[in-house]
Amino acid sequence: MGQFAVQGHQPLSDTGGILASGTLTFSRTGTITEKNAYSDKALTAAIANPYSLDASGRIAANIFLLEDEGYRVVLKNSAGATIWTRDEVFGLSLAVDERTRRRGVARSPMDHSATGDGVANDATALAAAITAIPTAGGVLDLEGRTYRCDSTLTLKSGLTIRNGHIDFSNAAIAAGLSGAGTASEGVVISSAVSQTFTLASVTGLAAGNLLRTKSADVIAGTHKWAELWIIEQISGSTAIVNGVIAGTYTTTPLSELITPVSDVRFEDLRITAPSAGYAVDMNLCQRVRMRNVRVTSTAAAESVRLTSCYDVRIDACSFDAKSSSEAGGLIVGDASRDVVVSDCHFERALYPINIGDDWQTDDGLTHEVTISDCELIWCGQITLGQGSRRVRILDNTMECDIVPSVTPLPAISVDGVDHEICGNTIRGPTGEHVSVTQTLNSTYLTITDNTFTSGTIAVEINN
Repeated sequence: MGQFAVQGHQPLSDTGGILASGTLTFSRTGTITEKNAYSDKALTAAIANPYSLDASGRIAANIFLLEDEGYRVVLKNSAGATIWTRDEVFGLSLAVDERTRRRGVARSPMDHSATGDGVANDATALAAAITAIPTAGGVLDLEGRTYRCDSTLTLKSGLTIRNGHIDFSNAAIAAGLSGAGTASEGVVISSAVSQTFTLASVTGLAAGNLLRTKSADVIAGTHKWAELWIIEQISGSTAIVNGVIAGTYTTTPLSELITPVSDVRFEDLRITAPSAGYAVDMNLCQRVRMRNVRVTSTAAAESVRLTSCYDVRIDACSFDAKSSSEAGGLIVGDASRDVVVSDCHFERALYPINIGDDWQTDDGLTHEVTISDCELIWCGQITLGQGSRRVRILDNTMECDIVPSVTPLPAISVDGVDHEICGNTIRGPTGEHVSVTQTLNSTYLTITDNTFTSGTIAVEINN
């Protein structure tokens, strides 16, 4: 048994038109001999054949196919004219993993009258293709084409974008791809001890929810406390979370239930940033994955910004700038947590990686971040800001002495607490390789097994 279509799927005409009351006919592949399709996983309830689409041109039920051989599927409009005929159609096995399932639920901007030539503005077609993807998730397949886009594209949960190039460089917009979750109205925190928050109300909270806690208490400077959590248990008026509470919650302490944009993937993709903003801007998002993505910045801003995001993996990606502004890097800030960046390439970026600074109004503690096995060429500085905690800089190759148009910076600037800088090869600037400035009451730092070349000072510790 395999699944052919999910409830709500909407086949379209070659011009992107809706096929109200159209039909799907199922037969043995290469023949007109009808073959049953079913509305249940057990394959006991055969659907009508031909099967009629509803008044919105949608499939009104899940459709499952036998897996013994392929099907021929014919799509017709309400007048009986054939839109397409496809042979060797097989159902998608329900035993496959979620990533494979989502590859089978794909939309292309070409289905919505895009040109895909990199010249015409395809923003409307791209947005329509994203809208057409089912709420259960699916793929925006760019089919190897280049699409100019002059408007921000809003991401939604379950979306995978892959196999092509989106060029935002003609637009002066704040972000090209934008994912933004929402936060509920804050509930007062009565106490915060170990892994437990006592709340004025736990209405609407459940195990597995994403929770943000925050207060007006100061981490350092003007940087205030905020942390992200997964709720493990609700017991009475308390929420037990997945970690030990680091912050203080005495001044205006609040908890917020987060409705994140979740399970977004970018794969085999190129993104050219807008002329005045980020290529990708994610706030209050969860389970974000980027793999084999090249991001080019044309503005005096970093390429990708993650604020208050939970569980992010960035693998085998490239960040570079093609202007003299040396932008093109990565921001991980505010209350972000559990971020891994591995096997990535950064080039011509003044601040290739910035972790633990304030970007939104909610501030926060950025912690559990790992940067490993990356290559930084013609770059400036990795910055660990006041709000960073437990950041690991491991086994990277850093050539940070040749930024073309600015005074050289330390290769790594360290603030925050409880960091590891281990196993890196650093060709630093004319001054120090690692500069440590303590602004917290205590700073725990491990620096070991690194190789430093050029420069005059390996590690400089201030305060």
